[in-house]
Amino acid sequence: MYTSKASKIRNSMEEIVEYYVTRLKERFWHSVEKTQTCWNWKGSKGKRGYGTFCLCGVIHYPHRVSYIIEHGHIRGGLHVLHKCDNRLCVRPDHLFVGTNAENNADMVSKKRHPFGEKSGRAILTEKQILEIRKKWIPKKVTAGQLAIEFGVSRRNIRSILTRESWKHI
Repeated sequence: MYTSKASKIRNSMEEIVEYYVTRLKERFWHSVEKTQTCWNWKGSKGKRGYGTFCLCGVIHYPHRVSYIIEHGHIRGGLHVLHKCDNRLCVRPDHLFVGTNAENNADMVSKKRHPFGEKSGRAILTEKQILEIRKKWIPKKVTAGQLAIEFGVSRRNIRSILTRESWKHI
C-alpha cells in the first residue's frame, strides 16, 4: 500500500507531540508527593504559597496544569479551585473550575480572606470593637460620642453596634 509523504509527516508529528506530552507529564508528576489525602506539589513555590511550574519559559500554577492534564482545556477566565483548601494540592479530584466570583465566594466561605484586624482597611482593633460595644448605653452614650472617642464615623460605630461589620466578634 502506498503511503504519501504528507501522511508520514503527519504521523511523525503526532509521535513528536505524544513524546513531548509524555515527557511533560513525567516531569510534572515527578514533583508531586502523593499522600492518602492530598497530592502535594514539591517543586518551586511562589510568594503567595502556590506552587510554580515552568513550561516553555512561562510560569504556571501546578494545580492548573494538573487540571488540564486530567480534564483538558480550561475555558478563558475560569479559575481552578481547591475542594481541600490546600494551595499545594494537585490531586485532580480535589480541583474544580469556577468564575472569579465563585473563587471569591469560596474564599469567604472558608474564611481565607483578610477580615477584621487583618483587613488592610481596618482602622480599629478587635479589642476596640469589644470596648465600643461595652461602652454603648442607649440614650446615655451615643454613637456620635463613641465616633469622636475612637476617631471613626458615626456610621462606622452604628455598623459595629448592629453587627453589620465585625460580625465575627
